[in-house]
Order: sequence, then structure tokens, then C-alpha cells
Amino acid sequence: MQTDDASGRNWPTLTAELHSTEHLIVWSYRSWAMAIQSGGDQRWRLLRYEFRRQFGSACGEAALDRFSALMRQIGANARAPLRYHAPCCPCLGAQEVCVISLVAACHARQWSLARRIAACLVLADGVGAAIAAASAFADMMRRHLPAMPLRLTGDADDGIAALSPAGHAAAGAAAPASFTIH
Repeated sequence: MQTDDASGRNWPTLTAELHSTEHLIVWSYRSWAMAIQSGGDQRWRLLRYEFRRQFGSACGEAALDRFSALMRQIGANARAPLRYHAPCCPCLGAQEVCVISLVAACHARQWSLARRIAACLVLADGVGAAIAAASAFADMMRRHLPAMPLRLTGDADDGIAALSPAGHAAAGAAAPASFTIH
């Protein structure tokens, strides 16, 4: 774990430090980005299979639709190009931690915290839509998966800004719809 010097909070830096529901979000984020970037049918089949396995055969497609809606909202209004690691990589990036934290805040119905986290990922015009999409996915998770930890408290000094991906747009246009892989 990495400790943010300003706040003393611990942020996960490796997938091994994640709760199972957080790991699912990171793996899904990475797999979704790879499927979008490559147009790979095999990656989409793998995503559908995993969502059916995690959410049940009756709800798997709906859960994947909600997750995809979240990723589309983030991508459409991103402050920086979306970056991700390969699905099997043990490292975590700032945007990956932000997405986990956004879903966790919505899962816990911590709306002020969710707004602060969403503002790290997307431009001001996209914050509401990102929260709505994250909340819809979190509601599905709440019904089917174990509760996920809320790593942030919403305190003024909790270091949310430290999770903010480098290269934020100061204001104005969203970042180009591109992905960077590590």
C-alpha cells in the first residue's frame, strides 16, 4: 500500500490488496477498455461470462450493461485519456483506484464523496451522469455481491486529490477518447 504523505491514508497499489468486489471492478475496467480498443469479441465473451458468473445468469447482462454505461460516461467526459493495465497486471493506476472509489461511494450512498471522486475523473458537466451510472451499477452490486469497503471518508484532508490522474484538463473539452495500456 502507498501512503499519501499529505493525508496519511493508505491507497492500494496492487490488485492483491483489493477486496473481491474491488478486484472485479478493476478487472472489468481493464477488460472493457481492451474490448473497446481492440474490438475483440473474445474479450466481450469473457466479460459476459464473468458477469453472469458473479451476478447470476438472470442479471449478468444487466450488470454488464450498467458497468458499460459507467465506463461510457467516464470515457465521454474524461479529464485525461483513460489509462489501464493489462487485466493480469498486479499494479493499480490512479484512474483504476478512482473508479473503485466512485463505485464504493455510490454503494455506500455517500453522494458528496462520490461527487468529489467523480470530479477527479470527469469534467464538471459529466459528474452527474458519472454518478448516476456508478450508482446504477452499485445498486446491482449491492443486490448480488458482498459489500465493498469504503476506503475514503470524505474528510477534507482525505487525499482524494492525490488519486487524481495526471494531466487533468483545466476546464473545457474532454480528453480524447483514447486508452493507454501499461
